[in-house]
Amino acid sequence: MSNEKPLEAFYPILAASPLVKEALGKQFGEKTDKILLALSEGIELPEELSAEECFISDLVENEAELVREFATTGSEAGDYPIYVMGYEGVYFVQAPQFDTLAFFGTEKEAVEALFGNWIDAWECD
Repeated sequence: MSNEKPLEAFYPILAASPLVKEALGKQFGEKTDKILLALSEGIELPEELSAEECFISDLVENEAELVREFATTGSEAGDYPIYVMGYEGVYFVQAPQFDTLAFFGTEKEAVEALFGNWIDAWECD
């Protein structure tokens, strides 16, 4: 059973993060409190905040740090990397040839999902 969730499920965690608060403040100024309030509810942001929602998604994916690296064998391209990434309590799996594989609340859940999608993957040193 997978524990993958949409990013919206982690909005309350992100709203509590000093790094997220700082990034939102720099980008949106006086709208920051309104955005943080909406994030703390853990639901998709209202249509009027759609640009802010894109910013948050980009922030998580672009500022995430490598937690663990795996590899698997591709069909024609040979081996390729698969990364478990983390940002402020949100984890996700990323591989160059694929979209981000959902979001998870723990590193363990992300690794389990990785092996659920790439059963022949191995961890890199």
